[in-house]
Amino acid sequence: MAVRRDWSRFIVLRHSHWLRWVVAGGALASLAGAASADSLKIVVVPSLAPNAYGSPSFADYQANALHALQNGLTSYGDPASPANYQSISGAIPVSNAIVTGFGSWMGNADASGAYANEYGNRVTFGVDISSSGKFSISQLSFSAASSDPANTLGFGYVAGSYNYSSGYVGIDYGADGLKGGVDDIYITGGPGDQLVNEIVGRGSGNSWAVYSADAGATNQEKIDIAANAIWTNALSHSFTFTGAYSLGGATGSATVVFDNQKQPTDTQATPLPGAATAGTVLLTMLGLGARRRRRGKRV
Repeated sequence: MAVRRDWSRFIVLRHSHWLRWVVAGGALASLAGAASADSLKIVVVPSLAPNAYGSPSFADYQANALHALQNGLTSYGDPASPANYQSISGAIPVSNAIVTGFGSWMGNADASGAYANEYGNRVTFGVDISSSGKFSISQLSFSAASSDPANTLGFGYVAGSYNYSSGYVGIDYGADGLKGGVDDIYITGGPGDQLVNEIVGRGSGNSWAVYSADAGATNQEKIDIAANAIWTNALSHSFTFTGAYSLGGATGSATVVFDNQKQPTDTQATPLPGAATAGTVLLTMLGLGARRRRRGKRV
């Protein structure tokens, strides 16, 4: 489904500088009217997103993320809302990257106010791919790996797995080949082989998950036990997660660092999105009862 849309309705010029994350370009496989090798750019920017499975704010977070990614902003939205988009910019504790089956936010099971109905956070690798030439989302693939001994965060999607949607928007610059004109076409559905000049995606991600219970443990203790187990399994020192997108030979990636098992929890405080200003990560599910790793809770 191709629709013409005035993207400016999403724009608030609070920040004007472009993010300087890892950007890698390569030769784009030959297509009819394809992008040239040196024109293709893949920019990858991670953030700690609300849990897509159950979060009432995920749709608004996604819209904020798409706007920020397209306009090179490090943050966008209401800072006092869980829908606020904030890029990760430093190392983070693993407790901030856990999704739960009960209310939590940034490792805090006692979140209140606007955060009371959230279910934890997932590191999500947002992506903006652009070129003066044409390419399609059907060519896009993703791979992720973590440096802990068991590579607990690793997973991937082969080319053909992604589709145009409200979370992965294709932009055809129109006949003039210039972005921002009245002839721009925004594609949010339809065949994956539709050719575009840009794709803005909220990105793929994964998380450790706390759903099973240690007998007698409080919800906060469940998060803390999980974070400690993850940290111990990673040999109790910092480890990294790298997510990389590939499209026709071009690659873009970003890497997150975990530097602690958890951050101190103030049960009286409402955690704010600013706590997300850290690291680049991908996440995997952890069962607390048997303390065994399970398949990741990914998106």
